Amino acid sequence: MIITLIGMAGVGKSTIGKLLATHLGYSFVDVDDLIKQRIGGQLQDYLDEKGDSAFIKVEEDAILNLDLKDKMVIATGGSAIYSEAAMEILSEKSIIILLDDTFPNIRKRISHP
Repeated sequence: MIITLIGMAGVGKSTIGKLLATHLGYSFVDVDDLIKQRIGGQLQDYLDEKGDSAFIKVEEDAILNLDLKDKMVIATGGSAIYSEAAMEILSEKSIIILLDDTFPNIRKRISHP
């Protein structure tokens, strides 16, 4: 089984994904980390410089190039849902779980460096 976590930035996909993977004995993939490796820098800097479309494309490419294996938890970036191709492959190959939280909680998480 492959489990994919989606949700907006700051909702806890990476944190929960790591905990879930450890609990289940699964491998863990953080798409944000893959994107950072591809762009050689920080996500927000790339987004500010290149714009939404370029960022969504980089995330889409990272997801489409994942080596999807059984017993894996994937934490997508917050923009994954904007890629039809990425969401199609994830929905075919994995169980998708939407994480949600209140704005005040998310704000607390993303306001700390």
